[in-house]
Amino acid sequence: DLQKANFGEPLRKVNEKVYSFRDPLFQAYVAATPCRLSQEKPPAEGLKTSPIGQSFEILHISDTHYGQAHFFSNLPSAKDILPSADKPSLEKYISRAIQKENLKPNLLVISGDLTQRGTTSEFELAKSSISEILRYLNDSGLATELIVTPGNHDVNWALRQGDSDPSMAFVPYVNFRNSLLTRSRIDLPINPERLYEVRAHKFDNVKVITATFNSAVLISKDDQRGYIGESQLDNAFLEVNALDPDVQAVRIAIFHHHLIPVHSVESDVTAELLLADAPSVKRRLLKERCFIAMHGHRHQGHEESIGDGESSLVVIGCGSSAVVVPERGSQPLQFNKISVQLLKDTLGVQVRRYQFDV
Repeated sequence: DLQKANFGEPLRKVNEKVYSFRDPLFQAYVAATPCRLSQEKPPAEGLKTSPIGQSFEILHISDTHYGQAHFFSNLPSAKDILPSADKPSLEKYISRAIQKENLKPNLLVISGDLTQRGTTSEFELAKSSISEILRYLNDSGLATELIVTPGNHDVNWALRQGDSDPSMAFVPYVNFRNSLLTRSRIDLPINPERLYEVRAHKFDNVKVITATFNSAVLISKDDQRGYIGESQLDNAFLEVNALDPDVQAVRIAIFHHHLIPVHSVESDVTAELLLADAPSVKRRLLKERCFIAMHGHRHQGHEESIGDGESSLVVIGCGSSAVVVPERGSQPLQFNKISVQLLKDTLGVQVRRYQFDV
């Protein structure tokens, strides 16, 4: 039909069973569109087992930088002799937004750089703040589950330089993570490449699998790129596919560094601003039918959609929720509400960005 005049003739027949595109723009569109007639398993096949219209919600926070670069602790009022209850804080702003906007998140995702230098004292500050947010959600009758992953600022370089074991740099993070997620533990000593986590969830009859990756696994102190690596991807997706062999769940990947350029605001981005293995990570996430990838890192919020002709992936970057102005320039403090709804044969993903007026 697409070679006929009444359909616009976008295809030209070359010979039997062989056609060419008349318009390269249409060819690019087709390449970016998931297959509809493939005899292989379509990307959203498993989603049809869940009731259409069911949904879940994610609260996405990133780059809080507790320590010297945390915004709220650097305000003049934070240094005044005021009762703690009267001082501005991230947990206050988040809690008020939850109440005012009637947010009902099933997941609270924090995509790295919780601290500035990865010290135990900074992680204690982060723990106190996150605990307050979770307590508010719990008091509101919401059983919100927490997901965290480390960023490059969560690597404690002082410990790394003083010990030949590279895993020592992640000890404060692991202790912090274990103190909040008491139902599952990461045992010490740890291999940084094993700091991925795979968890299964069920919200409103929707099956969800989250896979978090340590994208700070092989960085040096001044490296801003990040790296995930084949071993993390292989090990994580072995677990994902064991939990979800028929691709019936909404698969979400979470890490800290950038997978793709911020196309909505940048026209020319060098590879140095992306994961060192971004192309292979992107291919793998599409191959494994991930629907959403979430990250932080550059304090720039954005939403982009990418595909490989068979699968589509929505990439959601959260700007900083609490870093000082010099680290984020003109970008406001922010967090995301991500609403995911099952449609007839795919997903609807809506991202609403909340900005702090402080």
